[in-house]
Amino acid sequence: MKRIWTALFTLVLSIASCLCVSAGTFDGYWDFLQSDGTYAYAFPRILVSMDEYWYQHTRVIEGEGGMTASFYHRGSFDAYGEEGVAGGLLFTLGASVNTDFQDLPSFKYLGFDEEEAMNYYAILPTDYQAYMGDEEIRAEYDLLWSGVEEVLDNVLIKGSEKYNDMREPSNTGSTDSTPTGPVVSGDYEYSINTDKETVTLLNYSGDDENIEIPSEIDGYPVSRIGAEAFRYRTMKSLTVPESVVCIDKQAFEYGTITDSVQLPQNITIMDDAFSYAKLPSELTIPAGAVVERCAFSYCEVLENVFIEQNANIKGRGFGYCYVLSRVVCAEGTKLETSAFEYCRDLKEAVLCGNVEMEEEAFSYCDNMTVTRAEADEFEEKKQSEDVTADDSREGAEPFALEIIDSPAEQRGVTVTLSEAKAQRDDIGYSYSFSGTIENNSDEGIMEVIYSFALYDEAGEKYRSFNIVYDGEDTSIAPGTKIDFSHEDIRWGLQSVPASVSIGIYSVKTDTELKPAHVPKPGDYLYQTLDDEKLANIKNEPPVKLAFHVDHGGFGRTAVFTEGEGLDRAVELFCEIKIAGESGEFVTDNYNWISITWADGTTSGIGLNLNNLEYSVHSTFHTYSLENLYEFRAYADEYLVDD
Repeated sequence: MKRIWTALFTLVLSIASCLCVSAGTFDGYWDFLQSDGTYAYAFPRILVSMDEYWYQHTRVIEGEGGMTASFYHRGSFDAYGEEGVAGGLLFTLGASVNTDFQDLPSFKYLGFDEEEAMNYYAILPTDYQAYMGDEEIRAEYDLLWSGVEEVLDNVLIKGSEKYNDMREPSNTGSTDSTPTGPVVSGDYEYSINTDKETVTLLNYSGDDENIEIPSEIDGYPVSRIGAEAFRYRTMKSLTVPESVVCIDKQAFEYGTITDSVQLPQNITIMDDAFSYAKLPSELTIPAGAVVERCAFSYCEVLENVFIEQNANIKGRGFGYCYVLSRVVCAEGTKLETSAFEYCRDLKEAVLCGNVEMEEEAFSYCDNMTVTRAEADEFEEKKQSEDVTADDSREGAEPFALEIIDSPAEQRGVTVTLSEAKAQRDDIGYSYSFSGTIENNSDEGIMEVIYSFALYDEAGEKYRSFNIVYDGEDTSIAPGTKIDFSHEDIRWGLQSVPASVSIGIYSVKTDTELKPAHVPKPGDYLYQTLDDEKLANIKNEPPVKLAFHVDHGGFGRTAVFTEGEGLDRAVELFCEIKIAGESGEFVTDNYNWISITWADGTTSGIGLNLNNLEYSVHSTFHTYSLENLYEFRAYADEYLVDD
């Protein structure tokens, strides 16, 4: 697989928000459900229609300047993304004033926009784009690929003859009497969707604590809750009517709902719709609902989730819900890979009847058990709070691994593995190791990187990983022995382990690696990063502060350069404190704060989502931060797309 078309387009990985705009406009990028039951993607002056299967299995990447959009098979794109390439391409839409290219075999000419004097075309891949490592993903790609021509044949270009023929004539002679901008009705602001029959709620200006979304407004059914419509809002209860088919991205992000959330069946809850929200301790996902990526991620109060029949929870749909303890799934539920990733306190997942659970659906949920129940026991299991393990699982009891090649020695340091155990459960094997590190050298030892290698019953090595002992600010003195113990190390489903060996990768003394400053709870962020200019920020303020937010590759930055805006940003930055080591880690959503000083130098702070990303020697740490949300909420008002 290779990166394609980079000579023609520079594609920016920016997943655009789902924005419903008023009828008659094709400006910006959005996706929506059409009145005929099909789905549509639209970006400047072009609309692509497709059936539900295409919609659910497609990822759209908007190109530089909004003038291209690439349609990928979601499964192949995600799988290849782990290898650093953009696989799974189905086609790329583009526009040009030049038509010389239209006879090339990899291009498909789509039509001419009379108003803009612009030609639209599609670029088709010339190499096979399906992910070959998974047969199901490959079959999904092939199914989408078989329908590419039909999708392209139905592309609608604003200003084209086809578009003009489809416009509804007005009795008054006006080309379109439908409002072309947001409409205010009472406490709600809304826009009319392109079907001209339904609306999207854009904002709520009222002060009701118990919010009931109207099913109809000004005679229009309410079909969507728009992006960021209730972001940061606090309420007691939320009731969403059956007319609403979708809650858009970030609609309730960072909000607070104290008492209850009631959602309709078959609703689609888009990416980050409720992320970071403080929800009631119990939440029911209704039958047929689709929970998109990260829709309920980082909901820090949520303890119990009940998922009704035929709902679909996608990757990180409930990721990083750290106090979530119990999940009960009804018949027909689908839990995709990483659906409940890093729910560290999750103790039990109850699967009632036929529940499709992909491998690693509960990745990094190290203390949980999966139990099975009959399909008709769903309501009963919702009421039960007994967390019991399924003792019928093969290998439920820990078993010892044979220890080989121990002890290991290097530079006067001896690492001895004294006990090694493995335990099998429904989501793979977990490992526990214990032993000692002994310093027989004449110097203090600041860091030891030692490794474990696992072997199956045939003696074949199938997994190895390193562990870092880091003294941080204290070394192992000469003649001293310390103990180590590592519990619940997980690597997913692997070969059956039989033995383990230990080795030493490297040793560093306290003359080679000086003691480091380690952030402590209560430290102010600007004082804890070993940066003299940052530490003196209140006496010598900067000339510029930039805050960058990454959202799955879609970047936005707020820049403050002078006046009250910069002063307030610096003031809020100086209130951010270290709250303690969090252990939270994500592989995307890297944010940063950059501060520029009068002499032109800069100080940078890396954020792993909302945690300080900080390395002490060879050990990576993430620290949770107090008062960051106040800084973020202020900066959010100034964010501009990169």
